[in-house]
Amino acid sequence: MRPGRPIGLTIALLACTILYGIYPLLEAVLFISVNARMGSGISARLAMALVMGVAFLLLLIPAWRGRPPAIRLILIGAVLVVAVINLAFLLGDAAAQQNPFELNAASQIGQTINTCSLLAQLAIPLYVVWYLSRYPSRNYYAGRRADD
Repeated sequence: MRPGRPIGLTIALLACTILYGIYPLLEAVLFISVNARMGSGISARLAMALVMGVAFLLLLIPAWRGRPPAIRLILIGAVLVVAVINLAFLLGDAAAQQNPFELNAASQIGQTINTCSLLAQLAIPLYVVWYLSRYPSRNYYAGRRADD
């Protein structure tokens, strides 16, 4: 009999769904609609966010089902790769916003959003990798019950 999905794994997968699947898609749709109204095209960064969001959502389907067993390792690798890419973008944005002569409300809001996003981009991948490496997750993906 197949074991039930541990609650910690459910939390990790839902966090991945929001941070790496839904958030990039919403961001891409928002900026694409703004760019369409302004008459500019889609940037490479938006296209990449859109592709990564869709790809990650497709990766989460077998991870949620727990089959194949290697999906656990694939998901850990994908989380780490996407986290590094997102951190590089965030740090690049933070470096671009460092203008000491521009101290208006918009720049302060942007810095606050980047700080909060940076914390989420660090905490969620750490939790996901940690929990996917734990005994209950390994058993779930191997199809073993805890008492086996």
